[in-house]
Amino acid sequence: MPQDYPTITEAVDAAADGDEILVGPGTYYDSFDASEKELIFRSSHGPSVTKVEGRAWLSSNSALIGFRLAPRIFNSGEIVEADGDGITVAGNIFEPTELRSTSFALVAGGGSATISGNHFTGITCNHSLVAAFGGAATLIENNVFIGNGCEAVRVDETPNATVINNTIVDNTGTAIDVADATAVVRNNLIAFNGVGIDARGTSPTVEHNLVFGNTTDYVDLADQTGLNGNISADPLLE
Repeated sequence: MPQDYPTITEAVDAAADGDEILVGPGTYYDSFDASEKELIFRSSHGPSVTKVEGRAWLSSNSALIGFRLAPRIFNSGEIVEADGDGITVAGNIFEPTELRSTSFALVAGGGSATISGNHFTGITCNHSLVAAFGGAATLIENNVFIGNGCEAVRVDETPNATVINNTIVDNTGTAIDVADATAVVRNNLIAFNGVGIDARGTSPTVEHNLVFGNTTDYVDLADQTGLNGNISADPLLE
C-alpha cells in the first residue's frame, strides 16, 4: 500500500491472519485496529518517510516495524496498544506530542512483547511512555528516551520482564519504575532524569547499569553503586 489500499485500515480489513502489510512512503491520517487479527505492519522505506498520525491496536503474533508515529494531542488511551503474546514493536520513532490524562505512548499487556529499538523524544505525559502491565516475559531493549516530560518505562506486575540496553537521559520523570521482584534491569544508561530507578518496595535484579546525575538515583532501593556491576559516572554526553 498505498498502491493496493489507500488507507491502513482498508488493508487490515482485507488481510487474513499471518499476512504482512507493507506500507509505502507517505503520511497516513489513520488509526487502525488489528486487535482481532495477527498481522505484521512494516514500512518499506523506514520511519523517516513513513508517518502515521493515529493510533494502532495489535494482537498476538503481530508486529509494528519502522514507522514515524506522530499523533496529535491525546486526551486518553495509547498511541500503540499491544495486547497479547508474541508482539513486536521495533524501530519506530515516536514524535513529540502531548499525552494528556491517562495516555501512554505504548502499552503492552496480557502476554509477552518485545519493544526494541524505538526512539522517544519531546513527549509530555502524565504517566509513562512505555508501560508493561500484567503480561509475562516482556523485553524492553535498545530503546532511546531523551528529553521527555514524563516517566520513561514502567513495569508493573509483569513476571520476568527484562529492561536492557536502553538509553534514558534528561527526562523529567522516573527513568525505570519497576514493581516486580522478578524483573531484570541490566546495562542501561540512566542519567539526568527526575528519578533513576524506583523499585516501589520490590527487589528486582539491577546490574551493570550506569546511573548518574538524576535528581534521585534510587527510590525504594538501596544505592546500587559498586554492586553487581552498577556504576555512577558522568557519561560525558554532548
